[in-house]
Amino acid sequence: MIKKAYVDTPPGQIHYYYCGPDDQTPIIFLHQNVSGGISYLPSLERLEAKHRCIAFDFPGFGMSFDPPKFTSISEVTQYIMAAIDALGIDEFHALGNHTGAAMAAEMASLYPERVKTCMMVGPTLLKPEEVGAFREEFSGAAGPDHDAEYLKITWDYLYKLGGSLDIDNMNQEFWSSLRAWQARGWIYQCVWDYRFDLFMEKVACPILLMAATDDVLHCGFRNTAEAYPQAKAVELKGANFEPALDPQGFSKAIDEFLAEIG
Repeated sequence: MIKKAYVDTPPGQIHYYYCGPDDQTPIIFLHQNVSGGISYLPSLERLEAKHRCIAFDFPGFGMSFDPPKFTSISEVTQYIMAAIDALGIDEFHALGNHTGAAMAAEMASLYPERVKTCMMVGPTLLKPEEVGAFREEFSGAAGPDHDAEYLKITWDYLYKLGGSLDIDNMNQEFWSSLRAWQARGWIYQCVWDYRFDLFMEKVACPILLMAATDDVLHCGFRNTAEAYPQAKAVELKGANFEPALDPQGFSKAIDEFLAEIG
């Protein structure tokens, strides 16, 4: 059974989903911008029999507290590290999607004695020309307005990114995006300056790379796989929503990777 809970941290309460055997090293799931921990539930259902799983809602997302404006993704990373510490977790596997992938790499680089593996969906190792294109296309978020135009803008944004593949997932992502409209806008203002490349240089633990071919960050997946040939690379399905739309492939990749490294 997947359960929900809150953990108290000095800045505020952070909400999370959890499941699996308590005697296992936990996998910490870090969601992509726009989504929330709930996006991992279809995959957690397939992993919970063997793996301890914890999927957080970042501050400003899901049911977590609303933070003051942040100007660096590293601030979000430290919020989640505070939650991990408050839960009394010492060692863990860091797994992230898009922005969460970069955060997983940051955790692995900062806490090598604690992070046992680094697993990433759509890592953000981008070439200069790629960064410029992403910065131009993903630069903010539509906020509430009296004519409700932001509802259509947000719907179309998600639909184009792969929401059209599954209307139930589309509805869930739409709700998550509306709740997080402010925080996700802050992330887009600073994520393209987040030095994923410098984090990756210091990652010493085993690495798993994942992405769908129609993920907008498949180029980052490809760049990272080329730069770090020792990493295991797995192609998934599901556009930008792999954990929700390809839970079988996603959970299988995780299960096999962790079995291989022992």
